[in-house]
Amino acid sequence: SYSFCTLLDWGETEKKKKKMSDLPPMRTDDKAARMLSALKNENKHEVVPVWAMRQAGRYLPEYMKFTEGTEFFYNCQTPERAMEITVQPVRLDIDAAILFSDILIVPQAMGMDVKMCPGKGPQFTAPMSVVGDISSVVDPLVEKFGEAAVKNSSKLIHDPSSQIGKSLVESVAYTKTALNLIRKNLDGKIPLIGFTGAPWTLMCYMTEGSSKPSYAGARRWFFEAPEKAQELLGLITNTCLEVLLQQIEAGAQIIQLFESHGGEITPECFEKYELPCLELIAKTIKTLHPEIPVILFARNCLHSLEKCFASSFDAVSIDCNTSLTTACTFAKKYGKAVQGNLDPCVLYASPEEITKVTHAMLAEAASVMGTTPSGVPASYVANLGWGMLPSHKPESLQTFIDAVHSYGKK
Repeated sequence: SYSFCTLLDWGETEKKKKKMSDLPPMRTDDKAARMLSALKNENKHEVVPVWAMRQAGRYLPEYMKFTEGTEFFYNCQTPERAMEITVQPVRLDIDAAILFSDILIVPQAMGMDVKMCPGKGPQFTAPMSVVGDISSVVDPLVEKFGEAAVKNSSKLIHDPSSQIGKSLVESVAYTKTALNLIRKNLDGKIPLIGFTGAPWTLMCYMTEGSSKPSYAGARRWFFEAPEKAQELLGLITNTCLEVLLQQIEAGAQIIQLFESHGGEITPECFEKYELPCLELIAKTIKTLHPEIPVILFARNCLHSLEKCFASSFDAVSIDCNTSLTTACTFAKKYGKAVQGNLDPCVLYASPEEITKVTHAMLAEAASVMGTTPSGVPASYVANLGWGMLPSHKPESLQTFIDAVHSYGKK
C-alpha cells in the first residue's frame, strides 16, 4: 500500500549530527551561500547560483588525462579518485560540486552486475528482461534477509528496522568516504550535491539492460504485470532512499534525484506508479533532514510538471524542452524553486551568443519569480537542461557561468 510512515531513531540521528560537525562548516560569503539561499527560498543572495549537470566529465582535458586507462566504476568506487574528479570543475567558478558517481550504484547495491562500456553506455549482465519476473534480484535477497524483510522493503514506507535497504547500501559505502574527502577539500567554499536516479529511471535500465529509445520493454510492466512493477519500484525506492540518507550522513548538503526517463510513460502511469515513490523519498528526507534541499530533475515530465512542483521536493530542475515560464509559474504557485534550463547545444555558439541567450533565460525567470533585493531572479538556480557533452569545450561552460554571474550587475 502507498502509505507514508517513518521511524526516527533519535540516538542515531544525534550521533550522525556529531559526525557531520567534524566537517568544515560553510563559509558565510555570498559564493558559499547562494545555492542554499535560492533553493530554500531565502533569497538573500546577490549573484545567481549556477552549476552544470555532468560538470565533472569527458569535456575536461584533466578528466580525460586522469581517467586514461581506467574503468569508469573503478573511479566511482575509489574515494580518492572520485574526490579528485568531483573537484576538477571547481576552477570554472561553479557554485556547487556534485559527487562523481553514477545512478547505477543503486542496482549494484541490489546485487545486479552492470558495467560501463565505452561507446555503449551501461550494460547489465543479467537484466530482468522477462516482464513480471523479478526473481533474479529478489530470490538472493530473500535467501539473505528472509521473505518478510524483502516483502516489507517493497512497500512504500520507511522503516529501516524491518527493511533491507540500509543493509544493501553498505556495499556502496565508498561514497561515504568520497563525500567526506570532498567536503574537506571544498573547505566550505561551495556546497556539495549528492544524488541517485529516480526509481522509474532505474527500473528502465534494470529491465532493459541498457539505454533504449523509448523503454517499451519497461513500460509493458505497468500493463502486463502491474503488481510486480509496484513491487520492483518499492524495492528500488527503499534502496534509493537509504543511499541518499547515507550520502547526507557523509556530508551531502543538497540532494538531486534524476528522473531522466519520466517523459517515456503516460501521465497516468507516472502519477500512479512513480510519483508515490518520489514523494516517499522527498518527504522522508525532509522529515529527517529538513535543512537539506531536495531537487527533482524531471526530464520531459511536462505531462505531470505541476504535480512535481506540488510534491515535497524543494525544487524542480527542468529540461530544455520545457517552458521556463510554465515551470516558474508552478514554482511560484507552490512556493518552490526552479533549476534549469539552457539547451546544452547553446554552448557550441559564440561567447557573445552564449551570454545573450543566458541573460534572456535569467530575465525570463525573473519576470515570473520576481527578484531578490539584489535584483537577481528569486528562488532560481541556473543550469543546463541536460548534461555537458564530451565535445563541449570548458571555455564555453566558463562563458555560461560568467554570464550567469554577471547578470544584474551594472
